[in-house]
Amino acid sequence: ADMTSVLVQTLLLGVISLTLHTAVEAVEEQCGTLTSHMEWNGSYIANFSSQTLRPFLGLNVTFTFNLPVTRVNNWGGSSKKINDTHFRLITGYKFAETGTYVNFQFNVFYEGNSKPLIIAIDMNGQDACDGSVVWVPGPSPVQPCQPTGMKKYDYSQALCMSFLFYEAQRSGQLPEEQRVTGWRWNSAMNDGADVGHDLTGGYYDAGDHVKFGFPMAFTATVLAWGLLDFREGYDKAGQTEYGRAAIKWATDYFLKAHTGEYELYGQVGSGHLDHDFWGRPEDMVMKRPSMKIDRDAPGTELACETAAALAAASLVF
Repeated sequence: ADMTSVLVQTLLLGVISLTLHTAVEAVEEQCGTLTSHMEWNGSYIANFSSQTLRPFLGLNVTFTFNLPVTRVNNWGGSSKKINDTHFRLITGYKFAETGTYVNFQFNVFYEGNSKPLIIAIDMNGQDACDGSVVWVPGPSPVQPCQPTGMKKYDYSQALCMSFLFYEAQRSGQLPEEQRVTGWRWNSAMNDGADVGHDLTGGYYDAGDHVKFGFPMAFTATVLAWGLLDFREGYDKAGQTEYGRAAIKWATDYFLKAHTGEYELYGQVGSGHLDHDFWGRPEDMVMKRPSMKIDRDAPGTELACETAAALAAASLVF
């Protein structure tokens, strides 16, 4: 019985030891968002690179080490020791939008022969240890509106850039053929939720993020006139299909906004709330009320201009 007890205890100790050893090995891997540059006895230099998953004001990053560290020098800001294995780094980033790539170098100092690894990273409340969002340098985006050599003025390039502007103003689910990418993503995907209608899409107005139906309808009307009156020029510049796409992006939205025989939504978003937000539409969190015209709240000009846009577009298509 005693021998059996000894054997059982030995087996249990072996299992516990193996489990602990496996657990230590599992966590003692350097975070994927870090790359080491230089190493000496008792110190090393590393680079942190990660993409932000949400906007923030003021960046602070907390490193968790698997072994004690004496100090961390943050060349892009300051560092504060929380305890032997936790350091908080404050960088010079005042504001970062969603998708911003954060990069900075730092110097780690330690005692002993074992290099402390960073096994966890908290960046403004988001887990930044996963290497799946590490920035990898790639080719610069290609300018889709290259000079054409037209003299005296390059009207073909100017026309191309005009339609590129409208693509940058798109709201909602962006299409696969979207040419303005990287800094423009899907946005305002809940527009109309307050009234139970899908009011996503359309264009943002000027530098605002409100969708005003009247100027959008006038814009679509004029774009349609241009394609009807100067079709040969659009064809020669290779911009006809981009012009049609620009018109359709507006008219598809108008069809959504016409939710009843005598009901048309003419605005999504509040100017006052919008002007208090100095960011891009992908990061909006404010309320976006939907406003309509109907029998009780008529708006003749909005209804007529929207009808004109749809009529002109019908001739283009």
